[in-house]
Amino acid sequence: MEYEISIGLEVHIQLLTESKLFCSCLNKFDHNPNTNICQVCAGLPGALPVLNNKAVEFAVMTSVALNLKIMPEIKFSRKNYFYPDLPKGYQISQFDAPVSVEGCLEIKIGHVFKKVVISRLHLEEDAGKLIHGFNQNKNEAGFIDYNRAGVPLIEIVSRPDLKSSEEAAEYLRGLRSIVRYLGVCDGNMEEGSLRCDVNVSLHKKGSSESGTKVEIKNLNSVRHMVKAIEFERQRQAKIIDLGGLIFQETRFWDEKKHDTVLMRRKEYSDDYRYFLDPDIPGVKISKGLIKKIKSDIPELQVGKINRFVRDYDLSFEQAEKITETRQLADYFEKTVAFNCSPRDVCNWLINIIRSRLSDLRKIADFSVQPEELSQLIGMVDNGTISWTTAKNVFEDMLKSRKSANDIVSEKGLFQICDKNEINKIVKAYIDKHTEKVDAYNRGNKNLFSYFIGQIMKETEGRLNPQILNKVLRKRLLNE
Repeated sequence: MEYEISIGLEVHIQLLTESKLFCSCLNKFDHNPNTNICQVCAGLPGALPVLNNKAVEFAVMTSVALNLKIMPEIKFSRKNYFYPDLPKGYQISQFDAPVSVEGCLEIKIGHVFKKVVISRLHLEEDAGKLIHGFNQNKNEAGFIDYNRAGVPLIEIVSRPDLKSSEEAAEYLRGLRSIVRYLGVCDGNMEEGSLRCDVNVSLHKKGSSESGTKVEIKNLNSVRHMVKAIEFERQRQAKIIDLGGLIFQETRFWDEKKHDTVLMRRKEYSDDYRYFLDPDIPGVKISKGLIKKIKSDIPELQVGKINRFVRDYDLSFEQAEKITETRQLADYFEKTVAFNCSPRDVCNWLINIIRSRLSDLRKIADFSVQPEELSQLIGMVDNGTISWTTAKNVFEDMLKSRKSANDIVSEKGLFQICDKNEINKIVKAYIDKHTEKVDAYNRGNKNLFSYFIGQIMKETEGRLNPQILNKVLRKRLLNE
């Protein structure tokens, strides 16, 4: 039987505030365990939470970017459940009065654009972190780091509009791009600052009746999410084909076993016994704040892609690659500002520079700055050096931190454009490789590119390629 899949994502995004959501403890990832904790985030009796205004602003900013309807007043509730990493025995979250509702995110699948509806965005505090390991006696043990307890999160919940793991991946990448461009989250999934729960359900193809959803918790990479969705699709299809039932439950992705494992039967909202937190008053979101945030929002990736295609005559694919991070897009525009061809700069970024960066956001600290790259590109454009030489000069720039002009001058790498000199070099090569020349004359015309490559290699790429091409062709034709 053929089935269709429906996928909804609940994405948890840690906010880059200096302090936690309801106390002044530092919000830092790499500090020693249990060093950023106080009576408030530890849930000690009598401790009173105080709301972090910056977290609210970040939530509103993200809501604006996603075209969500911002609620005039937001309220916080207690979500009650027991888990070792939850020191208070409840999580401060939002239930019926979230920050915003009813928005969308547009994704691109192939050449088709699709709008994914977002149901809501709400603020909540993160739980601590469970760590499984061994104690001093080398026995298995569980440890808890409460540094993360109380860290501000926004949770973005989509409708089950996604119809494949590919669409889910594009949606998650799109959200990550937006929060990174806004500067509200670093989006480092491997550190847990962005993670998601995935709701997956199957139904018969063509049927309007939805299947029973299964939630897969705490996926911390796009790759793991895709694998989990594909496995869950096959697992549910097999059960239905055998006449079984799908239960509403929570599972987790076991990367070692490459399958989803049952955690518990799904809770409903009643199980959490939500009620308004009596220690936190409602917060009104003023129109003035919304207006100010709208004016402060930077140009996002979608806007940059459209502008780069229009203003710089790039393809959609090129623009998409060089706007993957805000920092990479800024580097591109700064380099173009030095009167460089946008396409030349784009080619350098995509084909040469991107592979040298473990994190594309770190290009701001790249050793070759925009002005220096523009000088190198200019030397190719005006014929001072060849493209092949430019790549070698670039490597020297990375190692020595010298300018392109200094390296070319010191090593005498100026391009040879003298036709007579190139003719001598070509003649010497042909005289030395008579067998291959004979093979060329017998019909193996593919050797022409081989000759060009070998001559350029022997001369370290210093010959003008256009003149070399003409001289070699004339020599081979005996003209």
